Amino acid sequence: MIGYKYFLENDIMWRHHHHAIIPLSPISSLKKTNNMLAKQILNKHKALFIRWEEGFDLSYKTEWWHVIKDQQEDISTYSKNTRNQIRKGAQRFRAVASDKVTIANDCYGIYRNTFLTYRTFEKLVTPLEFRTAILELPEGTEFWLIIDKESSEKVGFAENLLLNDVCYFVSIWILQESKRLYAGYNLIHEMNKYYLNEIKVQYISDGARSITHDTNIQNHLQQKFKFRKSYTI
Repeated sequence: MIGYKYFLENDIMWRHHHHAIIPLSPISSLKKTNNMLAKQILNKHKALFIRWEEGFDLSYKTEWWHVIKDQQEDISTYSKNTRNQIRKGAQRFRAVASDKVTIANDCYGIYRNTFLTYRTFEKLVTPLEFRTAILELPEGTEFWLIIDKESSEKVGFAENLLLNDVCYFVSIWILQESKRLYAGYNLIHEMNKYYLNEIKVQYISDGARSITHDTNIQNHLQQKFKFRKSYTI
């Protein structure tokens, strides 16, 4: 997914997603949402259905969850294999904060080449649609670049949303050859350090479980980087 339509309603940020409306704001912001408000939002914004969660980080398992990390990043807590993969990635690549204009102007090729490796019902956007979508993302959107140290080429980027003291990992796009060389490990480690250790957000979220494509990123985050399921209803 690149780009999305969003709006504010009842002090909550929502976004359109495949004819549905889902919240961007953290679950803790949704306490006042009810069926009456949901119907008003649906009628006003012309969607087929609306989804929101009630309760967060429940003490019992449910059929729905978000994948989060709320502990500081500490490489020493990872397995030996994961530590080696992070270090290999760091030897070859740099993960650095970037900006909308750089991503919009320079990163369509990364998006396109990565998109074509997915099995998904989503549509590949054109270069103009890509640029427009990036530039129109909401305030609070932050980008990271992956740069190959040997060639100085951009080989990946990540889109995050910082909202209400929570960081959302929205999307990550990495060229396949660089991914095989552990570029993604370095990227996630550096982003975890920045958001959890430096600016100390409440937690990082990769959102609710994905049903649009088969990247398995949430399993990867749980198995390698100590993200966990936060159960909700």
